[in-house]
Amino acid sequence: MNTYKLLIEYDGGKYHGWQAQKGLKTIQGAFFERIEDIFESRDFEFMGSGRTDKGVHALGQVAHLKIRKSRFSEKALLYKFNDSLPSGIVVKKIEMVDNAFNARKSAVSRRYLYHISRRPSSFHKDYIWWVKDYLNVSYMNSACSYLIGKHDFSNFSAEASNREDTVLTVYNAGILEFGDTIVFHICASKFLWKMVRKIVSELVSVGKCEKKPEDFKHYIIAPSMNNKIDATAPPSGLFLEKVFYSRNEMESESGIIVPAVHVRS
Repeated sequence: MNTYKLLIEYDGGKYHGWQAQKGLKTIQGAFFERIEDIFESRDFEFMGSGRTDKGVHALGQVAHLKIRKSRFSEKALLYKFNDSLPSGIVVKKIEMVDNAFNARKSAVSRRYLYHISRRPSSFHKDYIWWVKDYLNVSYMNSACSYLIGKHDFSNFSAEASNREDTVLTVYNAGILEFGDTIVFHICASKFLWKMVRKIVSELVSVGKCEKKPEDFKHYIIAPSMNNKIDATAPPSGLFLEKVFYSRNEMESESGIIVPAVHVRS
């Protein structure tokens, strides 16, 4: 058995999410086709660190490819993928790893970025959320402080789940500014369906002064089916930035954020 670890970047706006779905154009589906062609086999396992929804992008998605026989080096396989993958998908790195490695189960945390712009952009329209109203970034950062720690995030989930499934740990969260771009970053042990986009929608409400930063605390300490958040930020601004496979790696990089889109003033 050979196990490859792939670092993948993709433009999610062109695809119906990560997960392979019959009749739909997906990231995983594109890889399935290329793997079958390259190895001339359907006997393989290809799995990502997590599923991204339709329209969500990735700067650092991680996947594993487990296949019984391989005559390709990491470098040769990298070229073969990038020569044949469709527009919007790039493999940034491939390395052979221990067979015990699992892109999803071995991960200790993931970090997402969300880009909000203070002005429209002709170049980055598909990768930002343009918010026309003034946003108080200080208030938004205050709200972020309530996210950090181990909490029940069921109010930020788009689906009904067992309470145990909605408890997770947020290691780091905050807002940074780069010119006209406001970047929300969050690193957590796992993420619920549409969780980041629901958090962002509430942060924007706080930034507009429609809600108080303390409202985040209420959502977390008193989760209730009657208090679930309906509003969801658009997928265009969301990026899976990095997947961490050790606590040391996570702790050493948790404060380093490089925005994928820098809208200049």
